[in-house]
Amino acid sequence: MEFKIVNIEQVDSTNKHILGLVESGECQEGLVVWADEQLAGRGHGDNIWESERGKNLTFSLVLRPVYIKPADQFIITKIISVAILHFLEKNMPSKDISIKWPNDIYIGEKKVGGILIQNSIKGKSIDYSIVGIGLNVNQTVFISDARNPVSIVQVSEKEYDLDKLLSQLLQEIGKQYEASVSSVNVEQLDKSYRDHLFRQQEWHAFSENGKYFRGMITGVGEYGRLQIKMADGNTRQFDFKEVEFVI
Repeated sequence: MEFKIVNIEQVDSTNKHILGLVESGECQEGLVVWADEQLAGRGHGDNIWESERGKNLTFSLVLRPVYIKPADQFIITKIISVAILHFLEKNMPSKDISIKWPNDIYIGEKKVGGILIQNSIKGKSIDYSIVGIGLNVNQTVFISDARNPVSIVQVSEKEYDLDKLLSQLLQEIGKQYEASVSSVNVEQLDKSYRDHLFRQQEWHAFSENGKYFRGMITGVGEYGRLQIKMADGNTRQFDFKEVEFVI
C-alpha cells in the first residue's frame, strides 16, 4: 500500500480536515494528513487530545476497506491498534505495551496513544474510513487534566525523528491492513489484539453507571464488545461507553 503524506503546520483537527477532502472527492486511499499542531484534536466524545506543537505524531489517514462488512467494522480498530502495538514493540522491545479496550495504547499504566476511527457506510460495505492517530513522542510536559499521559521519550529517555517514526508506523499499518484481506490473518489479528489487552485475565475495578464492581477481562466478543467475568462467575459483554476502567 502506498501512502501520500501531506504535512501541514496547523489545523483544527486532522480528521475534520481530511473528511472535507474525502467528501469533495479530492483524495484517494492512503492519503495521510500530518499536522505539527492540532488546535482542536480530540478523542471519543468530548475528550481533548493534548499535543505540544512539533513534538508528536498527530495525523489522519484514509482507508477504503470495501472488503469489510459494516457489521465487522471493529476489525479496523484491531488493525490500527495492533499495528501501533507492533511498531512500539520494535522501538521499545523491553516495555510493557498493551491495548486498552477499545483503542487506547498504553505503556504500563499510562496512555501513550489514542485512535479515533470514523467509518462511512454505503450500501452493504464500508465506503471509507478516516483513521485519526495521536501518539505522544517527544513531549516531556503535559499540562491538561488528562489522568495518565506518557510519551515515548519519557520512557526511553531519548528523542526520536518524527519523519522516520511516521514512515515506520505507516509501513506497519499497511502490513496489517493488507493482511486483513485473508480470513486466516484476521484470526491472527484477533488473537494478537486479545492477547495484548490491557489488564486482561486479572481482577480489577470497573465502573458501570457510576457503580463500581470487580471483574476480569477475558476477551472481546462479536462487534467488539468487551467480555468481563463478574465476581459471581458469569460473563457479561459491554459496548463502548457502557463500562469504564478505574485507573
